Amino acid sequence: MAKSRRVALEDVAESATQLAREKSWRFARPLKAPKWASFMLAETKRRGAKKWLKNRWQKRDIDLSVIATELDQLDRGFALAEMRRVRELVLELSEFVRHVPYVVSLLTTRKLEQLESLRISIAYYAPVWMGADEPQTRPLVSAAAVDKLMATLPRLQRLELCGHFFFPRLRHPTLRELRLEGHMPVFDGGFLVSPRPRATFGLDLPRLERLELAARNPSDGCGPPLDACTLRLDPKRLPALTHLDLHESDLGDEMERGGVFSTIARAKILPQLKTLHLRTIDLDVDDPQQALRRLAPRFDHLDRLEIDSATAAEAAAFTAGNLKYRERKRRR
Repeated sequence: MAKSRRVALEDVAESATQLAREKSWRFARPLKAPKWASFMLAETKRRGAKKWLKNRWQKRDIDLSVIATELDQLDRGFALAEMRRVRELVLELSEFVRHVPYVVSLLTTRKLEQLESLRISIAYYAPVWMGADEPQTRPLVSAAAVDKLMATLPRLQRLELCGHFFFPRLRHPTLRELRLEGHMPVFDGGFLVSPRPRATFGLDLPRLERLELAARNPSDGCGPPLDACTLRLDPKRLPALTHLDLHESDLGDEMERGGVFSTIARAKILPQLKTLHLRTIDLDVDDPQQALRRLAPRFDHLDRLEIDSATAAEAAAFTAGNLKYRERKRRR
């Protein structure tokens, strides 16, 4: 049904100008050759946005008309001839369990070979509203489907994914920048409760230089955060990674191995990094100052270490360790 609708729309040859008047799609000027396009369902914008979406997810009240309208708008946008020229695409979805796989299918079918930057996000994402801590046995998009998508985007340079349970792995020969926000199975080997082998999941990005991770606590601070020990970044599969940004991640140390900072100090990826951005030091040991002085040399190769919040004592320990350090904001 959806396929026949797309074919029919292509026959009509709807323009980006016509579709933009309905205010779900936006396109850069000139519309005949737009360099970027963005999508958010107009009804999502009009309904009080965050309040409406919060009620939708908390009450599990699925509005079938919204689902149908969003699918129709997505179909019509991807059917545009102008879409093949787009270099930057932003998709903010009000429904995600059904629509993330559908969008991946649309992207794969349309083969946007000029695309350099792609963002797929849940509109006004809030994991606690959307059941990110509920048991999930499989990702929304299969590994095979993700592989097909990546193969149709040869020029992709930057990818952003915001949500949870999206992709189990990412493989791309030229991707340079990646931002993941939410609970993403590419980092925990599928899912924290998954028995699947880790080798079939994760990141395999030989040209990736910059990784930003905003791992959200699915329980909104009421449950355990993502265990930092699950961030097993493999240098063999990420040989070009030099910039790691974890300052927005809600990381914990459930395995009680000395805190988040100790976990990162042991990470195999650390020696190849040039810059590292953290929220806090978070050392969970009896004598944190001694431990910090002991760990500091492991970070001494960095061109830049940025920590958003550190005590005066922690800063002093860095100085004792001759570590290049920039303190953005000192907590008392």
